[in-house]
Amino acid sequence: MLPALLLPVLLAAPAPAEGPVRVVALARDGDLTARLHVKRQASLASAGWLVLELDNAGPEPLEVLNVNWWIEAGRDDLKTRKGVCSGRLGSGGGLALLPDAAKAVRPDGPRLLPGGRAVRVVDPVSDATAALLGPAPPNGLLVRATFHLVLTLKGGRPVATPDEGVPFAFEWHPLDAAGVRSAGNRLRGLLASPANTAPHGDLLGALLDVPEVAREASRDDLLAGLAARGKPGDGRDHVARAVNGRFAADPKVVAFYREKLVGGDDAAVHDLAQADVWHPSFTGPLVAYYETHPGGHDALSALARHRAGWDPAAKAPGRLSAVVWKANPILGKPLGTLTAGDQWDWSMAASTLSRTGDPAALATLRPALDDRRPLDEAPRVPRPGALPPSRVCDVAAFCVRTLLDLAPPARDGPGPSGGPGFVGPPNPYYWVDRDVTDIKKQLAAR
Repeated sequence: MLPALLLPVLLAAPAPAEGPVRVVALARDGDLTARLHVKRQASLASAGWLVLELDNAGPEPLEVLNVNWWIEAGRDDLKTRKGVCSGRLGSGGGLALLPDAAKAVRPDGPRLLPGGRAVRVVDPVSDATAALLGPAPPNGLLVRATFHLVLTLKGGRPVATPDEGVPFAFEWHPLDAAGVRSAGNRLRGLLASPANTAPHGDLLGALLDVPEVAREASRDDLLAGLAARGKPGDGRDHVARAVNGRFAADPKVVAFYREKLVGGDDAAVHDLAQADVWHPSFTGPLVAYYETHPGGHDALSALARHRAGWDPAAKAPGRLSAVVWKANPILGKPLGTLTAGDQWDWSMAASTLSRTGDPAALATLRPALDDRRPLDEAPRVPRPGALPPSRVCDVAAFCVRTLLDLAPPARDGPGPSGGPGFVGPPNPYYWVDRDVTDIKKQLAAR
């Protein structure tokens, strides 16, 4: 027993300061306890700052059939405490959420939470939430959140938080110079170690969207990240966008894509459909790719984006249009024989043909400039302000402009109402009729 003289001293002593990590009890069922570990202060540079822990204290493993979690949060300015925004902050689910420590009963079956130990779900929760938070504003944020968890055990028994969730809070700080360096290290680590998961790709994108952090990754870091990626969830699109934004004209980047195109790399073709990276030597491999992948619209998009930079030796226009004609025999049917449904198919095929740059396509498109039939299979009910249905001639005008790379006409003059004193209903096709007429004049003068 403590001496009586010491007791008042101990009662008056200040409570120990809370540690940097708060542990929040989420749910408990028998031997299973779910907890949340959250750092009181974190930033986009922080790794593992939010952890879901599933602790099976019993001797036997527990079968988990499914896991779902989500966070609702309000965000306040850290200094003024004024509300900034609110809404769902992060979410995830499925058995893939659980790490390798929770071994699968079958590859596609339940996971086992081993007895006598805790399984920690780190990156899927921490990275997904950080990506949605993004970089903090200059004053930082106070995030007031509720965590929701529904974990289904064998037999359908749920282990869940209350319907209203379990509250927790943390501070989200802006990146200082040290934080930028730390975030840069995280970025380079993610680039070097791709994972085909949504949280990985989302966090990679969030880091690359911060200019100061993105600059921490070199050209070679980004190219290595590209070379290692090619799956939907691994963040390749984010890396390709960063390469394009910083190094589009770099000879090493051009050489990288040339090598990938010669090898028929699908991901490289997809990149170039949205990129400024270009060299005439790309023309031949992209045309060859399109010839063997008739549905490969990314290849045609990449070529159409850079038509002015084609290598003439590749004879791209004729080769590309040959592919389109072979895949779309409807282009050879007389327009007058096309049904309403056929007209839609024709319009899609004509649009594709116009992107080939083949002047011979004019023979197919020119007659359609006189076809004023609407493309809709059934008449529309007129609505005030609604656009009228597109006609065959409207599609043809668009295709001719695309094919010949013609600038759209200026929209000047009195407009569809006919100007002051105009009597009668306005013509909903006024501007497109002018466009069709303008194109006919330009073709007649060629």
